[in-house]
Amino acid sequence: VSTQSTWGIAIPMFGSGSGDDSKNDIGVERDEMNPTDTISCMRWIPNNDNFVFAAGSWDAKLRFYEVAGSNNRASIVLKGGAECTGQNGKPVPILSTAWKSDCSIVFFGGADGYVRAFDIASQKTAIVAKHERAVKELFWLQGANVLMTLGHDKMMYFWELGKDVPAAKFDLGYRVFCADYNENNGNLLMLGVSDERICIFDLNKLSGTNFRFDFQESPLSTGSQLTCCSFSANGKSIGIGSFDGRANLSTLHKDYSDRFKLDNIMTFKCHKVDKEQGYNNKAQLLYPVHAIGFHPKVEKFVYTAGGEGILNYWDYGAKNKSKQFGFNDVPITSVRINDTGNLMAYSLGYDWSRGIEGFFNAPKPRILVHVIQENELKYVETGTGGGGGNKLFR
Repeated sequence: VSTQSTWGIAIPMFGSGSGDDSKNDIGVERDEMNPTDTISCMRWIPNNDNFVFAAGSWDAKLRFYEVAGSNNRASIVLKGGAECTGQNGKPVPILSTAWKSDCSIVFFGGADGYVRAFDIASQKTAIVAKHERAVKELFWLQGANVLMTLGHDKMMYFWELGKDVPAAKFDLGYRVFCADYNENNGNLLMLGVSDERICIFDLNKLSGTNFRFDFQESPLSTGSQLTCCSFSANGKSIGIGSFDGRANLSTLHKDYSDRFKLDNIMTFKCHKVDKEQGYNNKAQLLYPVHAIGFHPKVEKFVYTAGGEGILNYWDYGAKNKSKQFGFNDVPITSVRINDTGNLMAYSLGYDWSRGIEGFFNAPKPRILVHVIQENELKYVETGTGGGGGNKLFR
């Protein structure tokens, strides 16, 4: 089933895909426990338990879920949450979230520019930081005991809890669209910003007198705006995704001036759909990459999730796809693997990549958890064809 878009291209509608692999995964205990609008962000709790995660959504609610089992059946249980209410009493969409390292507080950034903190013990919410525009990314810096906030107002702030003014602030000059932070291996921050640029630097160097932000052209080049980015667990590699369905994997090194440079591993189209457009005519539809990430334990594994409703596992050492999941064309809006590497939380819902035409029959948002199997993480050649249909460069 498809419909004609404003540009005359046949857009596939939901439910026309080959199947729904979410039926094999762990779902929310009751449907009413799912968010009522698109899920924008998810974060697993940073402790050894790793069965609890927070999810923020456009319905202005932060929810806490736990993966629990009873009677030989696992389910996702809603454990509580908080509401994001603006100064005028109206609901505010949540765009970002982060845990404090001791798991006592969950921070969430709103489209109104305010960052709120939800105290787990008291169950109270307080405003702890402010931007002039939407807050896109949040990170708790355990070593410095501060909250780092990044916004669409082109600002980066560092906040000590309980203080009304930031401990430090930096004008980036670009809107932040995605970011990742690697504290355990180098204290590195990566920013994907407007004008298709990327910046990677050591946060320890921020206070240096000679420090300057080194914004480079993205490996995906001009005209390919970044939508997501991720460090590998060891901080030696990065992955980036764009709105035009492409991804890049690169390794990091420092040049003679101590600035980070990228060595390309590969660039590939990971979220595209070939569609028949009349007699002897095909069109290639490109969908945004909404999530990219590495496995915390397995080297050369990366996942990508896109607006066409496909989630891919890639073994980039073998330059092949090791596993593919489909969800009846429903976009995957957020993905997170827990620190132990055995559970992957993901969300399904409308992402507006198909315009107003896709909104009217979009299914309700859902949150699910996939139990990662060891045989999914590495590509295994089968038969004489060697699985060539999964080849990355095709």
